Amino acid sequence: MRHRLLTQPARLASLVAALLAVAGYAQAPPQAHLHFDSAALAALQSKASQVNDVTLDGAVLKLGLSFMNSANSDLTPEQLDALAKLEGVYVKELDFKKGSAPALSDAVLAPVRAQLKAPCWSRIVSSQSSGAETDEVYACTDPSGTIHGLAVLSRQPDELDLVNIVGSIDPAELSKLGGQLGIPSIHISHGKSSAKPPKAKKGGQ
Repeated sequence: MRHRLLTQPARLASLVAALLAVAGYAQAPPQAHLHFDSAALAALQSKASQVNDVTLDGAVLKLGLSFMNSANSDLTPEQLDALAKLEGVYVKELDFKKGSAPALSDAVLAPVRAQLKAPCWSRIVSSQSSGAETDEVYACTDPSGTIHGLAVLSRQPDELDLVNIVGSIDPAELSKLGGQLGIPSIHISHGKSSAKPPKAKKGGQ
C-alpha cells in the first residue's frame, strides 16, 4: 500500500498531462518564441523616430486576460476563447520619419528569418507590392499539425513591424483579436495579408 501511494502522484501527473495534450493545451515548444534582440535590429532601432514594444507573458498576460474576461468586457465569446489559448504576445514596431528611413533590407530581417526554420516554422503567406512593402506570415506547428505560434513580418518604406504570437491559435482566430493586448490587426485572404499593430507606449522588450 505504501508503494502504491508513493507512485500515485506521478501517475496522476502523467494522466493530467495526457488530458491537457488531448484538449489542445499542450505548452508551445521553445522554438515558437522568437527573439527580436539582434545587433542588426538594435542598430536600426537607434535610427527610429519611435519604438513600440509589447511583451505580454506569464503573470502579466494572465492579469490582462482576467481583466478582459470581466463582466464588463465587450469581447465576443469567440475572442475570449482565442485569447485563452495565448501563452505570449510580443510586438516590435519601428517607425521612421517619412523620407529619412534607412534601408530596410533583407539583411536586417535575416536574424529573425533565421529562427523561422523547419521543422517547427513554415511560411504560410507572403506578399510583396511593387514598392518596398512586404508582408510575411509564418506558423509554428508540431508533427500532428497543431499550431503553437504565429509570426508576422511587415515591412514598409517608413516602418517595420515584427509580431510573435505564442499559443495554439490559428490565423483565422488571430484576425479576430486585432487591437487586443497589443495584437495587430491581421487580415489574410487569397494568399495576401496585411498587418498593422496598434500604437503602444514606448518601452523595451
